[in-house]
Amino acid sequence: MKYLAKPRLNNTIGQKVFDTKAEAVAYLEEATGHKMYFVVDRDTKEKTYDWELIGKLTTIGDHP
Repeated sequence: MKYLAKPRLNNTIGQKVFDTKAEAVAYLEEATGHKMYFVVDRDTKEKTYDWELIGKLTTIGDHP
């Protein structure tokens, strides 16, 4: 599973693909200067970041 980080929503400038969600979140925080909150699913223990809710962090299939 790969993660696409898009610091800008209106274009592809700065867009990068990462192997882990943590790497993608760290990049978005550095690129935008903002730290977003997350919630943890009680059953799966998976984190869902606000980055995902606003469309700046998306999950993509295996990327070459």
